[in-house]
Formats: sequence, structure tokens, C-alpha cells
Amino acid sequence: MAIQGSPQTVPDPIGDLIKATKLSYADITGLYKLSYIIDEKRKQTIYVRKETHDYRSLKVNEVYSLVWESPNAMPADQLTTTFLTRLGIGGLIYEQPSEAQKLYRIRFRLTVPISLNPEAAKEYFNAVAVTGDALEAALNPGAEDRF
Repeated sequence: MAIQGSPQTVPDPIGDLIKATKLSYADITGLYKLSYIIDEKRKQTIYVRKETHDYRSLKVNEVYSLVWESPNAMPADQLTTTFLTRLGIGGLIYEQPSEAQKLYRIRFRLTVPISLNPEAAKEYFNAVAVTGDALEAALNPGAEDRF
């Protein structure tokens, strides 16, 4: 006779941190999705990867916001200018199309230590949302708010 125990739960430190912030979020495959309203007229979505990375004793998760996407590559001069933008925190990633994702994309990203307290984590998440929105507006002049 087999003894049945309680099901094993997989530790989810970033999920626990997001829950502790009391922010509203959606749990999607591989990511947590948080939506923001910026200045009551613009919106921005940030994504938190569930996968945690180790850097020596530091454990971090990537947090990012899409800031530009197109079926066509960004012109080289605009790409150079974009990546020369000075950012106080975080950085930009340029993604080329792949099997899973068919568009060229730029995303603003930073890594968040899972050891943060909930209030500090909120500040990181807010920084990604606000910076992502500002970059989106700059990289898509005259376009509607998309991300």
C-alpha cells in the first residue's frame, strides 16, 4: 500500500515576492505580467521571468518591458542612436525574429534580486514600467500606446 503525502510544491521566490508587493499580476507560462497606468493616460506592461539566475550568492530575476517592435529591422543609424541612450539603471536588448517570435523587438530590462523587501521590489517594477513607457514614446513617435 502506497502512502500518499501532500503534493510537493516547487519553490517560487519571485512569485512570493510579487505576491508580497500586493500588486495585481497575471501568471502566464514562464512569466508574471504586471500592468501599469502611467500618468493616467498611458499604459505599460512589464514581465518578470520566473527563472532565477545565480550570480555568486546573488539570486536575480529579469524584469522587462517591450519598448519597440516591428516586422522590419530598425535602421542601423536609429539602432545605434537608441543603444547609445544613457540609462541610469537597466539596459536595452535587441531581439531578432525567431521560430517562436516573428518580430524585431527592443526591450528595456533589469535584474531584480529576490532578496528585496516588497517595497523595494515595487520600486524596481515601477522603474521598469516608467522607463519602458518613456522609451516606447521616444522610439515610436506619433504612434499609439502599444505596450
